[in-house]
Amino acid sequence: MLVPEILDELARRGGGDIPVFVGGIIPDKDIPPLVARGVRKVFLPGSSTRDIIAFIQEEIGQRQRA
Repeated sequence: MLVPEILDELARRGGGDIPVFVGGIIPDKDIPPLVARGVRKVFLPGSSTRDIIAFIQEEIGQRQRA
């Protein structure tokens, strides 16, 4: 799976605080390990664009407040 490799590389390069979200066809059994590794949100097929945008706006807002 590619996502853990991306998270590891971000951490190695000092970007462990960058919010990572994923989407697509992801088996249910794979979601909890992704979240445990630091993926902030998993968007499955059929997720609305509005929900994705709202998530990004919330993440940006949290980073700006920190």
